[in-house]
Amino acid sequence: MAVFAGPIGKTEHTAEELVSILKAKGHLSNPRAEAAMLVVPRDLFVPRDRHREAFRDQKVTVRMPDGSTLIMPNPSFVAMAVERLDLQPGASFLDVGCGSAYVTAVAACMIGPSGVVHGIECLSSRLETARGNLRMLRQRLPPEHVVKSLAVAESVQAAISSVQLSLTN
Repeated sequence: MAVFAGPIGKTEHTAEELVSILKAKGHLSNPRAEAAMLVVPRDLFVPRDRHREAFRDQKVTVRMPDGSTLIMPNPSFVAMAVERLDLQPGASFLDVGCGSAYVTAVAACMIGPSGVVHGIECLSSRLETARGNLRMLRQRLPPEHVVKSLAVAESVQAAISSVQLSLTN
C-alpha cells in the first residue's frame, strides 16, 4: 500500500491517490465505481483556480455569477452513493440537482454507452455549467466511456420517462 504525504485536505492528490484512500477507508469497493472515478477527471468539474481541491475528500463550494452556490459533494459521498445504487451497464439514471454534473458523469461511466443518463438542474447558471462540463468531458474521454444519451435539462418531464434509478442531492 502506498504512503501518502498527509491526509486528504492537507495536500494535493491525484485521482489514483484519492481512489486508494477511499478504498482504504471502506468507501469504495465496486470495481466499476472505482474505474469510473478514475476515468472522470474531477478537476474538470471545478473552476481552474480551485483545481488544488479537486482530489481531496471534501466538498467544493463555488459561488456562481448569479449569486447562487454550487456545491460539489465529497468524493466519499459520491463513491458510497453510486455503489449503493449498484448502477449496471445499460441502466437509466437521473441525477436531480446535478450542479456541476460530476455525479452525472461518474454514473454515465458506470452505466456505459448502452445506458441513458440525465441530469436535472433548475438554475440556469448551474445548468450551463453542467452542460459545459459535459461538453469538455466528451472531448477528453474515449468514446467507450461516454453514454450516448447523456443530457442535462431544466425540465423533469424531458428526462423522467425512461429512468430506473435516481439520486437527489
